[in-house]
Amino acid sequence: MNHFVILAGGSGQRLWPLSTKKCPKHLITFIDNKSLLEQTIERINWGNQKNPDHKIWVLTNQEQLELVKNHIQHLQVQNLDITVEAEPVARNTAPAILWMCEKIKKLDHDATIIILPADHFIPEKDIFNKTVEQAITFAQNNAKIVTLGVMPTMPATGYGYIQADTSVCQNIFPVIKFHEKPDLVKANQYINQPNMFWNAGIFVGKVSTFLNEFKTHSTQLFDNMQSYITGKKTYDSLENISIDYAIMEKSSNIYLIPAIFEWHDVGNLAVFLSLKKRFAKSIEDIINIDGYNNLSSTSKKVVVCIGVSDLCIVETDNIILVSKKDCTENVKNALPKVKQIYGMGL
Repeated sequence: MNHFVILAGGSGQRLWPLSTKKCPKHLITFIDNKSLLEQTIERINWGNQKNPDHKIWVLTNQEQLELVKNHIQHLQVQNLDITVEAEPVARNTAPAILWMCEKIKKLDHDATIIILPADHFIPEKDIFNKTVEQAITFAQNNAKIVTLGVMPTMPATGYGYIQADTSVCQNIFPVIKFHEKPDLVKANQYINQPNMFWNAGIFVGKVSTFLNEFKTHSTQLFDNMQSYITGKKTYDSLENISIDYAIMEKSSNIYLIPAIFEWHDVGNLAVFLSLKKRFAKSIEDIINIDGYNNLSSTSKKVVVCIGVSDLCIVETDNIILVSKKDCTENVKNALPKVKQIYGMGL
């Protein structure tokens, strides 16, 4: 069986003030009156049709557990096979994925696991699903971990990059190296190299392959997880490490399939508002005079911008935020000051 594990535990600070503790970013109403999490689940299910070969897990944190359960309750009523789990203590993607692998192995020792974040927007669902099917088949037949690599469209500094051996005449390429998020100089170099891809954080492999990779390349984490399972260690003693550092940057057992579908990491307000403007079927609530490319999210108010450009304007019940588009990555830096002065946080 194919087990889809949706990672949905982030705080979403870069989408503040839309994203809050009471409504984190993967639960915010986005396009078609559905959240990113709802759209991710529907994308997996080929349009909300239950697939007997699919099991969906939503992995969140303890703080968001009830929020997420309530949020997707209507999907479970539709007889979709969805289970919500909360990581015992929030650590990082490597222990979270390892914990899920151990949990799934007990239920299905021959499982194939598909790891994917909840905060991606992928409008071309059919192409996405065909690509995932290709990754599943390759991973099952070759005992490899397959990742989906996105063709860069700009010199982005907010993503990690994957270097693949594209000299091989096939549609699936061996991974040469995972590269950390670059500075702008390196990003400009990467975008001119046809074998460099954005790291989308989507991974596919048999549960046995994932566990072998953890045991080989992240031995301490693997051993400590076994100690946690047997009650000899607490979960918060596990190493706080990402899946990229724990496995992907060390293993020679990783392959890449180019993602030829449109892909967006909804990681900041500029991306969120731009996509909403492009895809949402609603009347625009902003007027630009002697300016352009301003985006807004307000509550029943029209925003008039005169002589300014490239702004993001967001209104909530008690916050109005105005930011240049290219500064929205830094929105989270305002949170400590807002909390200190006004007693309001995420």
